Amino acid sequence: MFKDWRSIMKKIGFIVDGFISEPQELILKKGYGYFPFLTDIDGVVYKDGIDLDQEDLLHKLDQGKSVKSSMPNVKAVLDTVDKMTKEYDEVIYFPIGSSLSSSCNNIATICKEYKNFHVYDNCWVGDQYNEIINHIKKVYEKYQTLDKVFEELEWIKNNSIIYVLPIKLNYLIEGGRVNNSFKKFVLKTMSKLRIYPYVKFIKQHVSTAGIARGVKGAIIQIFKKLGAFVKAKDLKTLTENFKIDWIHGIDEEVNKTVRKVSKEKNIKIDTERWTSSAIAVHTGPEAFSLSIMPRLEKREI
Repeated sequence: MFKDWRSIMKKIGFIVDGFISEPQELILKKGYGYFPFLTDIDGVVYKDGIDLDQEDLLHKLDQGKSVKSSMPNVKAVLDTVDKMTKEYDEVIYFPIGSSLSSSCNNIATICKEYKNFHVYDNCWVGDQYNEIINHIKKVYEKYQTLDKVFEELEWIKNNSIIYVLPIKLNYLIEGGRVNNSFKKFVLKTMSKLRIYPYVKFIKQHVSTAGIARGVKGAIIQIFKKLGAFVKAKDLKTLTENFKIDWIHGIDEEVNKTVRKVSKEKNIKIDTERWTSSAIAVHTGPEAFSLSIMPRLEKREI
């Protein structure tokens, strides 16, 4: 007798980290592996997505005098990779992008002995990972080859962008993401004048995207840039063909302003989540991001 074809198909598994901004319990229920970042606040270490819910962790970070983040525990990483690579024919890890954290390259080096473990550097965040994983599962099921998977991931990445607005610039200055002394001086000057610079994250690169007077002005600019990036000719095209995700911090006035501008511009925000503490250490617990990617349910496989 012939075996059911589904029983001989190769299986693909996925691992995410704290950049997905979900609790570990929910992540594991979906069948993903999980690498929690470690956040040290005044000498107390918290595992992202495990020890506290994200909002509580952001408030603790806001009140802390000394805060820093570090990559997931090496033993936990190896244990997860060892387990997943035995359960699946291929395993893909979607890390926080290499331009934001060294953990991407570090984990690739630590796990290089696992030939079916692959690190895919990316520029996604939050619920985008769920959308992409669900889509890639279908791609792999149909083609049974990683070549097609990585081709599809490249297409998605080339059509995705994140804009980040830090509210308190001292986190950027002190968090290790601004190295040049002149840039530090400029940021301090902007902070005093209440001028807000915002950055874009695309294809593993971070760069300044613009500056605005006031938070609302920055939000309006970011929404315009999202539409321009995907070349949306009108709002209908934007909302029908692209997904907008919002990752926010604990400043409720800022969050209200994002909602207000979104409503005024008639732009639908598909999902909202608390920011990852690993990023908040460098951008501040009030910072937020707005990101855009194609609606993958509309893409033919």
